[in-house]
Amino acid sequence: MWETSIDCFAQGGLFVRIGHKKNIDHTYGFSVIKRSLSQEAEFETTIHNHVFFEIEIITGGRAVHEINGDSFAIGRGYVCLLMPNDFHTIHIPKSEKLMLYNITFLEPRVHNDVFFKMFDCRRTSRIEAWLDEESLQGVMLMCEKMLKEKVTQEEFSDIAIEGLLNYVIIEILRNRVSSKENHKYGAFMQNTLQQQLMVKDGQHYNTLMSEILRCIEKNLCSPNFSLTILAETVNKNPRYISAFMKQNFGLSFSQYILKRRLDCSLQLLKKGEIKIYDIAQNSGFNSTAYYIKKFREAYGESPKEYIDKMIK
Repeated sequence: MWETSIDCFAQGGLFVRIGHKKNIDHTYGFSVIKRSLSQEAEFETTIHNHVFFEIEIITGGRAVHEINGDSFAIGRGYVCLLMPNDFHTIHIPKSEKLMLYNITFLEPRVHNDVFFKMFDCRRTSRIEAWLDEESLQGVMLMCEKMLKEKVTQEEFSDIAIEGLLNYVIIEILRNRVSSKENHKYGAFMQNTLQQQLMVKDGQHYNTLMSEILRCIEKNLCSPNFSLTILAETVNKNPRYISAFMKQNFGLSFSQYILKRRLDCSLQLLKKGEIKIYDIAQNSGFNSTAYYIKKFREAYGESPKEYIDKMIK
């Protein structure tokens, strides 16, 4: 039955889904939901991000997925692993009903080797794939087993759920293809979906937020990137862009850019083989001292202390 949901509770806190009408309590660091969505589900069609990881497994229907400003068609067999701070939304045509499994989880639920591989893959492209029917059926079976384990609450259920989650992530990583290939696989349904989507402000889904996110992702690692450059790129007044970001992102331009650059540096730090100077440069900071200062302010320790603690 659709809309079946499980939330496991152990440790963590209350996480707010930006653009979502409800807060999601993931104190156990894991949730799996079986859902059926239509265009009337307004909270699902607002651009938002998370502080947790999310997996979307499409089992029926068609829609358009938008991630960090890029839009493309999705349907049965499409799977996607979203990282924290990936802005995304799903646009559902009026005549469609999208069926999917939605899994959310925190870092401690993932095996270390799998976790590092996720970040390695995300540095070069989105983590997504089109599964063949056999692989999709296997992943769906794992999702059903996760649902059942929580309902039955048998001995070792928590460990079983964690193992099943890691299996699903591994299956996505094994079947992932480049963004270019994914666009090719989804192209067969793209034209019809564009015609069916609800028009908003004279556009289908190429919103101002999409343009802003696309520009930021492209220029994030450039130390010279500024609000003025962003405003010129999207053809808007800098004050308007500043107010728009504050309203929709909850952060000012400088705050958001700093947060994204620190997120980027964390991914590089986890590799444990890169010098602090190179990490600062590759993350968009114009000086190592400034990077270390901002890292300490954000995380309460220096990058070196973070690496040493991670090694231990």
